[in-house]
Amino acid sequence: MDNGLATDLPHPWLRHYPADVDWCADLPARPMGALFDEAVARFGDRPFLDFMDKRTTYREVARQVDHLACGLQRLGVGKGVSVGLFLPNTPYYVIAFYAVLKTGATVVNFNPLYAEREVAHQIDDSGTEIMITLDLAVVYDKLGRLLGQSRLRRIWSRRRARRRRRRCGRWNRRFTPSRFSCARAARFPS
Repeated sequence: MDNGLATDLPHPWLRHYPADVDWCADLPARPMGALFDEAVARFGDRPFLDFMDKRTTYREVARQVDHLACGLQRLGVGKGVSVGLFLPNTPYYVIAFYAVLKTGATVVNFNPLYAEREVAHQIDDSGTEIMITLDLAVVYDKLGRLLGQSRLRRIWSRRRARRRRRRCGRWNRRFTPSRFSCARAARFPS
């Protein structure tokens, strides 16, 4: 009786993969940021993200990643720092993910649907001091209450603010450090 499983392969799903690809090949350990940069160099003008009928190329995303990484570094983000991503599945998540990796920091993923106590526990457990989110009240307010009451010391959120002066090279209107606001624990109103 044929149950559809390939008996000569270690995993049944491998039989659906292209035959000319060695899926068991040893790959050298490389930083994700380096892999991303190589993909940008190789596929720069090809679509990288397709969100709500808006296509963004590898090169456009790389520019946004570099701008955000520069802004994070200006905040002191680097190796040994845990940065939380409290973002829904949007292009901002992808950009923030690679920007944090480029700084050498650790990405800590947070589910925006978590209850406040779950977020507080994960912040303290992971040592997250900086959180990146959107300026939506449903997510930002939850984090705002945790400033100063947990390890969280700073929140970066996307602003719909008008253009500010350049900080990290060329201006990019979509997603740059200068279009983020940064709330600190000492300045956040109770």
